[in-house]
Amino acid sequence: MSAEPEVRRIVFVDKIRKWKSVARGKVYYKYVIVIPRTLEKLLDLNKLYKIEITVYEKKEGG
Repeated sequence: MSAEPEVRRIVFVDKIRKWKSVARGKVYYKYVIVIPRTLEKLLDLNKLYKIEITVYEKKEGG
């Protein structure tokens, strides 16, 4: 058995400019996907995106 967490929740934070805005502000859109840890390592996501990671431990039993 592996000691690593089973599932990690990845939140992609994509920063884009508002259009038709006088304030020249930015809007943040969040995209949430759930991926295995091995896939996260292969993609090396933190170099491509600003991400927030939440780790969910797999519970034994019921």
